[in-house]
Amino acid sequence: MSTTYSPPTQTGIVEQGDPADDPRAFRRALGQFATGVTVISTSDGTQHVGMAVNSFAAVSLDPPLISWSIRNESRNRDTFVSNGHFAVSVLADDQVDISALFGRPHEGQFEHVAWTAGIHGDRLLDQAIAHFECTLEATHEGGDHVILVGRVKRCTRLDGAPLLFSQGQYGVAEAHPQVELTSAAPSVKSSDAGEAAPLFTSLLKATEQHMSSLFDEYRSRLDINIVGSRIVNLLDTAPASAEELSERALLGEAAVEDTLGEFKSRGWVSESADKVFALTEAGRSVRADLLRSAQEFTSSRLKGIDPSDLEAARRVLIRLLTS
Repeated sequence: MSTTYSPPTQTGIVEQGDPADDPRAFRRALGQFATGVTVISTSDGTQHVGMAVNSFAAVSLDPPLISWSIRNESRNRDTFVSNGHFAVSVLADDQVDISALFGRPHEGQFEHVAWTAGIHGDRLLDQAIAHFECTLEATHEGGDHVILVGRVKRCTRLDGAPLLFSQGQYGVAEAHPQVELTSAAPSVKSSDAGEAAPLFTSLLKATEQHMSSLFDEYRSRLDINIVGSRIVNLLDTAPASAEELSERALLGEAAVEDTLGEFKSRGWVSESADKVFALTEAGRSVRADLLRSAQEFTSSRLKGIDPSDLEAARRVLIRLLTS
């Protein structure tokens, strides 16, 4: 008995298709999976190599194995394979600049960071939240990458919270607002000021997430996502290169390059000979539409709230931000 495959008909599909036909769409779909960020290093005693990696994953507890992958065309590929050992530093949420530093290969990277040599001489980044010092257990060819499996010889856990990467941008780990509200009170709708009322900070987190989710509808009307809106807002202040946009917006370079390519095809940005991007007249129109949408959204969400309450809330938020 044969069956015919039918694509899912669920709502909310943004794009769908064969990844072989559109690698960028495949990369965007993979970006829906949140990862941590690591810097993986190796050394032969004279040459010290490091690179930012988010393909790091646990493989086995017994024996203790981890894995990661590197592009075959990377100039560091053969160094990692031939050295036979490497070290993994899991970055903390305040180490975005270090992720950017090791995001592309160039000389002297370790001159700009504090580090300590591990048991194999590989460099471990200070202020990271975990270290894994490994010998190379196995390699496996995986398309345009090689997968490296490491046997962990020593691991170290340090204080701190992880740096995350998802949907082309950096993020931080926080307790989910629903978890915080559940632990703080049985109901968000409680109007009592007593012990059943949710914590103020929990309400702030839940409100921010709720409002951001609601505003996505306004962005979708303009066929633009949060990454695109951040790039448009930055280019409205001044032209910039893809690398500058990545650093200023805390976005991954791949996401910035994909978005700029899409904006160019729409006529929203122009690119100079030295690869600096600027908004076109059409792009400035999109920026104006975004601003109007934000104003419309804010007005609709605040409708019916007493102005004195809004002013009091504004003063509280300013106090919290400046204290």
